[in-house]
Amino acid sequence: MRFLFTTAVLPSHLYALVPLAWSLRAAGHDVLVCTLDNFLPTVQRAGLPVTSCGPAMEFAAFMRPLEGGMHRAAGRGWARLAAHTLPGTRAVVEAFRPDVVVHEWTEFAGPIAACAAGTPWVEVRWGVGPLPEYRSAAEEELMPALAALGLPGLPLPRTVIDPWPPSMRRPHAAAHRSVRFVAYDEDACLPDWLLAARRRPRLCVTLGTVLPRHAGPATALRFIATLATAVVSRLDAEVVVGVYDDLARRWKNRPAGVRHAGWLPLAQAIAASDAVVHHGGQQTMLTALAAGLPQVVIPHIADQFDNADALVAAGAGIGLAREEASVGAVVKACAELLDRKSYAAAATALAEEIAAQPTPADLVPALCEVAG
Repeated sequence: MRFLFTTAVLPSHLYALVPLAWSLRAAGHDVLVCTLDNFLPTVQRAGLPVTSCGPAMEFAAFMRPLEGGMHRAAGRGWARLAAHTLPGTRAVVEAFRPDVVVHEWTEFAGPIAACAAGTPWVEVRWGVGPLPEYRSAAEEELMPALAALGLPGLPLPRTVIDPWPPSMRRPHAAAHRSVRFVAYDEDACLPDWLLAARRRPRLCVTLGTVLPRHAGPATALRFIATLATAVVSRLDAEVVVGVYDDLARRWKNRPAGVRHAGWLPLAQAIAASDAVVHHGGQQTMLTALAAGLPQVVIPHIADQFDNADALVAAGAGIGLAREEASVGAVVKACAELLDRKSYAAAATALAEEIAAQPTPADLVPALCEVAG
C-alpha cells in the first residue's frame, strides 16, 4: 500500500511521524513525505523518500503575531501554511495516489487534499491538551479554500494516533488509538562517554528545536549557560546541554562540569542522566518519561502548558511559570527532584505505561485497514 505523510516545517512535528513511517517501510509499504522546499533536507536526513509541495516558507512568515490570543493566533498560522501548501499537496495526492494520508495534527493541507480525493486519512497527535482554538481558528482562516472544495469545515480523520500514556490523557483523547512513543533524534552521533558509568548526578538541559531558533537564540543560550553554571557549582552535578551546534559554539568559557553542549541523540543523553530541565515540548517530555526520568518544565508556548500541567498532576515533575523560573528557582527544583524519590517513582510508572503500548510496527495492520 501507499502512505503519504504530511508535516509542518518544524523538526519536532516531523519527529513525531518518523518511527511510524519507518515501520510502514519496514513492512514493505511505499512511503512518501510531502513538505516544502526548505524542509526537504530535514526529511532526507530521516532517510525517508520526500517530495516538494511548494516553495519555501519560513516559520516567521506564517506564524506572525496576530490578535485573538496565543492559541488562536497559532491556529491561524498553521492555516496560512496549509493554504500555501494545499495546491502542491493536492497535486502530490493526485500523482502518488496514496491509499492513506498520515498527517501530524497541525498540518491541515494533507487532510483537506485527502478528503477532496476521497482518500482516508489518519492524524498523529502531539501535545496532551485538546487546544480547540487551533482547529477553530484554522477553519476560519481556510474557509475560502474549504468552500471552493464544497467542504463545510475541516474534515475529521478516520482515526487519531496518540503516543501519550493513557493515565495522562484528557477526556478528548478517550477514543484515540495508542502507540508506544519511540524517540527520533535525527542525525546525531552517540559519544562514547554516554555509555560509561558516571560518578556524580547528571542533568540534561534543553529548550528543544523551536525556542532556540525562533524565540531569541541569544536569550535562550544565556539562560542555558547561566543555569548550567549554577547547577554545576551548587549541586555538584554535571550537565549535558542539548542545543544546536552553532549556538553551542557561541558559549565561551564553559565550566568543567558541563559535560557536553551541542546537538545530541536526545534519547541516549536523557537515558544517561538523572533528571531533565526543558521547555515542555512533547518530544522531549515523552523521551524523558520513556526513560523514567523526573523533569523540571518551564513552558513557553502552545501545548507546553498542558504538557507541564499533566506531568505535575502525574507526580513526575515540577512545573515553573516562565516568570518564576529564575536560575535559583530552577536549581532548587532540580535539587528537589534529585532528593525526593517520589518523582522518580512516578516517572518510572509512566515509563512502564509507555512500554506497554503497541509499537509503531504493531499499528501497521490497523493503518492498512484504514484503507479499506
